[in-house]
Amino acid sequence: MPITEATIRQAKYFPELLPDARVVPIGAGSEVSPPLLDLRRFSPKVLRLVHVTAYPNAYVFVRVRADDLRHEANSASLAPLADSFDFLTTEYLSYTFYNASTSPISDYTTTFSMWVYEPTVAHKLRYRKMLTPEEKEIATRLGIDNSVDKGVLPLPLSYMLEREYYTLAEETYAYVMNIGGAGNAPLDTDLVIGDVVPRNADEFLVLTSIVSSPGTVSNNITIRIDRDNDANYIEFPAYALSLPAGLTVDIGRELKCWVPALKEIRVKVYASSAGGNITGYQLRFTVRRCALTNLLRVRFGLASRSDVSGDLWDKVKGGVL
Repeated sequence: MPITEATIRQAKYFPELLPDARVVPIGAGSEVSPPLLDLRRFSPKVLRLVHVTAYPNAYVFVRVRADDLRHEANSASLAPLADSFDFLTTEYLSYTFYNASTSPISDYTTTFSMWVYEPTVAHKLRYRKMLTPEEKEIATRLGIDNSVDKGVLPLPLSYMLEREYYTLAEETYAYVMNIGGAGNAPLDTDLVIGDVVPRNADEFLVLTSIVSSPGTVSNNITIRIDRDNDANYIEFPAYALSLPAGLTVDIGRELKCWVPALKEIRVKVYASSAGGNITGYQLRFTVRRCALTNLLRVRFGLASRSDVSGDLWDKVKGGVL
């Protein structure tokens, strides 16, 4: 299932970086229909399209629309493994491809990720969004207006993650297996590859990356990720992780993500019998174990103002911390 408004509504431990990958046909002289992303009705959440990679083809143009900003780039000029683009949007996001050739293109691949987060008071001031009476009071008392005008707020996401997430351990899980055939993992059914849980109530998990053997289109290898009670929260085809000619290795391009979970991260694989048995299938993913602090409890919506001391709740909601 691709990222949709329904996926965004399931995001809750902000900020979250959701990975996606697609394999699409593109008609001659036309755009992908429907677009890979066509997101609206997600306010007040904020989205950022990042880590975009597209298979190099001189006839294929990447097209992005983020609110009133429109951008187009020839995919052949993009480094196939580079992180291209960073588009911020508060109202509308579209991501698609245009095929300028006179011949259709089948099985065109792309990978990308999307930040999803709720805006703090500082974000709302920067994006010129209306504040509630409570937010106005916080902005005035903490001097957030002046900090936004100076350009020191809102805090960059990278700074927030480095400062707020105290890493207790980082673990990479790696698997090699056969899928299909006697004695091997079955085809045409979800297979749980890895299941990771916190060790105690003061620890939570963050899925930070995943990579898989791409297989073939007919294999229809699909990666599915469960987070807590959200079954199939993230889902994408492994074939989109295939690398351009000359860069081909046994395991494809890595998808970056940031998916927190309080109870469980489960990674599942589905492969279709139509593509036959798969030998030596590889998959790996990385999970951080982080301390669940009061700051993050407030940010995740797990604590009210009365649950924490001092002005911590106001500073988190204000975007000062």
